[in-house]
Amino acid sequence: MAASQLAESDLSQGLRLHHQGHLDGAASHYEAVLARDPDDPDATCLLGMVRHQQGELTRAVELIGRAAALRPDRPGYHASLGLALQAMGRPAESAA
Repeated sequence: MAASQLAESDLSQGLRLHHQGHLDGAASHYEAVLARDPDDPDATCLLGMVRHQQGELTRAVELIGRAAALRPDRPGYHASLGLALQAMGRPAESAA
């Protein structure tokens, strides 16, 4: 299987587990994508969302912020970053 197919498979499986609430399993799949391509914006953002749900807010902001920097044209990344910043008690930054 080609690397792009592996990444797509891991992202799909990660999303399925994420939607089912299996955060650790989802994180494992997102991390597998990032092990092959550390600059994959989707896996970076999704892993950040998992960390947010797990209460690891500092790590969530780091990951989601990185995804937003990699793909500034994706408004969903910025919305997720805003939510993570709000959860950290940083509403002024989240508004930006």
